[in-house]
Amino acid sequence: MDQGSRSADEYLMVGTIGLDNDAWQGGFYDDDLPAEWRIASYSTLLRSVMLPADEWKKAAAEDWADDVDEAFRFLLEVDAQEIAALEALPQTLTDRVAGLIIRINRLPADDMVIERLKALATSYPLCLDFAPDIASDTADSFCTRLEAARLWRPAQQQQPLHSGALQIAILAGEDLPQQRAVIAELERHIKAGGRAGVFHEQADNAAEQAQQTRLLAEMMGV
Repeated sequence: MDQGSRSADEYLMVGTIGLDNDAWQGGFYDDDLPAEWRIASYSTLLRSVMLPADEWKKAAAEDWADDVDEAFRFLLEVDAQEIAALEALPQTLTDRVAGLIIRINRLPADDMVIERLKALATSYPLCLDFAPDIASDTADSFCTRLEAARLWRPAQQQQPLHSGALQIAILAGEDLPQQRAVIAELERHIKAGGRAGVFHEQADNAAEQAQQTRLLAEMMGV
């Protein structure tokens, strides 16, 4: 695909899990940067972020969406039992939400949870993250049933499960050759018409690692 004809939603999303990190002050963030300006500063260097529940609730309360441009994208981590909390999100934030990472802590899921997930899927692409004690085959079957992808951790799973529109990979210290392989796998998902992103786990150098990943993805044309 000609890059000049691509929309912002057709590129690989690259970022970190969370951005409100005090440890980044004096590094990724300037020493004297006020905490309330972090989202604006972050968005100039990285174009997407995966927000844990405490941060997306803060983002809603403090109107973070007003501090980023229209092409910036949020992913929200949501526990399956707390889906109702999404109803209170402001429109300015939901307009920039690229998808939801739904945490599944037990299976089989309640019928009410399944119905809520199906209803959510009509508004947002879903990617499911399962508790470690849930068997992999059981998790894959549940994803296939809901036509949702499974959160991919390359350090633990060699290949992702391509069963939904949104494929997300979580990196945990992979080197650049390993990242290249992950990006190439996600590129196939994008070319098939899906959305994809890669996010670094919260760490002191996660933002710098994400910047390197973004540069690598741009060099690969993804």
